[in-house]
Amino acid sequence: MPPTSDHERALILAGLDQSWSDLKSGKTVKDHAFVFLGGSAKAHLTPIETAIMVLAEQVEADGQQRSEQGCELDYHNRDHVHDVLVALKLLIEACPNILSVDDLHLTVLAMVGHDLGHNGLPNRTPRELEIQSWETVRDLLEPLRLSNQALRRLRSTILMTDPKDYPRLAKRRRNSAMSIQIGLAVDADLFASLLPSRGFMLGARLADEQVRAGLPQAKAIATLQGRSGFLKHVPLLSDAIRSLGMQGLLDAQLSVIDQLDEGERRRPWTPDWGDEFAGLVHDHLTSRKSI
Repeated sequence: MPPTSDHERALILAGLDQSWSDLKSGKTVKDHAFVFLGGSAKAHLTPIETAIMVLAEQVEADGQQRSEQGCELDYHNRDHVHDVLVALKLLIEACPNILSVDDLHLTVLAMVGHDLGHNGLPNRTPRELEIQSWETVRDLLEPLRLSNQALRRLRSTILMTDPKDYPRLAKRRRNSAMSIQIGLAVDADLFASLLPSRGFMLGARLADEQVRAGLPQAKAIATLQGRSGFLKHVPLLSDAIRSLGMQGLLDAQLSVIDQLDEGERRRPWTPDWGDEFAGLVHDHLTSRKSI
């Protein structure tokens, strides 16, 4: 019998958290992107499908080059793009036919390239890094001559992944294809970071990335105190992510964090601490009782 409550769906998500790495193992950015094109060889690709393959190859090559030079970022890297594409697939499966094929492919294209060229720092001005990524993507795809409409929608989707836009996006009604597309894109961008174990670990990676870029205060992101601040203000924009029970999973994490003492809330992530936190969240969901 399918889960009927947000609580039951949250438990399924908690289980998905534990097997998340298996969903991505042994795949490149191009492999993950190819899933959205049907997963089999096609005699003829549309311009947008061709663009997905071209951009995925560039993102993979850029990450590989950075890795060889010892400067691939801790968070904004190829693994993040893998996370985003796995999450987007889950969201689309939760609400099939929510987008046309072309609109879905545009969303995939945007999320493949949304962090291309990231420098590891937060934006100093609104959408600074998103604009930079968009301009890089635009220049790479220029020979493919995508339509002006496709380019405008691609630009809008990439630019709206700036976290500073989240409060405004949360207030928007999502009743157009463009707004649905942006909602799915942002939810996919955040999805893995919302899971208890993987999300806590990703917070630590983001902290390391920003500390290395010259922001020592970012160490707080690697704690449950920092995680609590993130989870309290994160938007859930799509019907898809809500239908999967993500709000219940967020509420469970916040409840567990609130009941920890200050020392535990300020304790930095380690693999063991991440596993312990995920176990506490699972137990909370299972028992529906205070820890």
